[in-house]
Amino acid sequence: MAIDEVLASRIRSVLSSTGGITEKSMFGGVAWMLNGNMALGITSKGDLMARVGPDAHQWALGQPGARPMDFAGRPMVGMVFVDGTGHATEDDLARWAGLALTYVSTLPRKADKPVRSVPLAKPVAKKPASKPAAKKPAAKKKPAASAKKKPAAKKPAAKKKPAASANKKPAASAKKPKRR
Repeated sequence: MAIDEVLASRIRSVLSSTGGITEKSMFGGVAWMLNGNMALGITSKGDLMARVGPDAHQWALGQPGARPMDFAGRPMVGMVFVDGTGHATEDDLARWAGLALTYVSTLPRKADKPVRSVPLAKPVAKKPASKPAAKKPAAKKKPAASAKKKPAAKKPAAKKKPAASANKKPAASAKKPKRR
């Protein structure tokens, strides 16, 4: 869904004389940042977002068109949504912008995000298209083994040792004949 371009144009006009403002697409809408901190925004539904700070939060909720900002189902103290009735005139919009800029100007400047110098994925090496790949000589095939395979040799069964007894000798007939 596209943002409300009329409201975006009005906000740009109000913020045009303020230095350090950047505009950034965020969360399906657009936001205006002061020194890297969000001050104002427009949701994909067309609502104005204003960052008023925790001290002005209750006062802001008492203004026409304002309601708690519950982005992702959790109320965010210090931020409010303002519908069209709350910013119908240029003075109303300028008041919200002024309130947001006053609070955000007290926040520390955010450092620029570093630029990644390492690619996230390894690039795939491309083969040159102008030269055909050289053919490797075919490997010689080993002669096929005969169709009959010799059965694996069986290991002779281990002989069991009779329990040692002090007086008895193993009988000669106790030996088992070998199998052939």
